[in-house]
Amino acid sequence: MPEHNGYSGLPSWEDDRFPKRGDVMVFQGEHGYDFQIEEAKKVFEVGEELVVEQCEVGSWDHRIMFEGHDGWFNGVMFAPAPPKPKVHWTDEQVRKLNEFQACGHMHPFTCPGDGDCPSRELIATNAGWVCACGEYTQDWAHPMMFDGAPPNPFAHVFGDAEAKPADNDGEHA
Repeated sequence: MPEHNGYSGLPSWEDDRFPKRGDVMVFQGEHGYDFQIEEAKKVFEVGEELVVEQCEVGSWDHRIMFEGHDGWFNGVMFAPAPPKPKVHWTDEQVRKLNEFQACGHMHPFTCPGDGDCPSRELIATNAGWVCACGEYTQDWAHPMMFDGAPPNPFAHVFGDAEAKPADNDGEHA
């Protein structure tokens, strides 16, 4: 067991069993003393994710303070948040997302870059969206985008399958 304040057997700050600043914890709504649970339920929702501001470890217990919340809470009422899964889109999902991006009648996802990008439109990959500039990634898509390009809402106006883009004067070519 690590040393703490010269005494062996007591936990130290380097002990991985205790949360550190910036760790994300989930309020469990159980464990701890009844009065502690009741007080915590006035502040947190069961299942709520919270960011650790500070953790104090004693010889008998540990207590946690969270960003944006006043006071200390018994650490046993919280558990580490599960890791966020890495994006993994199937080849078919990637194909449908890129089809949506290229359809021309829906605004594509774009890089928020400052114009140094060869093309600001994001490209779907198995690991999420990427920009050609290599400076931006995104790990989400709207559920409807996985269906591919939606029907062109302007096709009936022009009498063909593809809408004709407007020129700079607002006239259709």
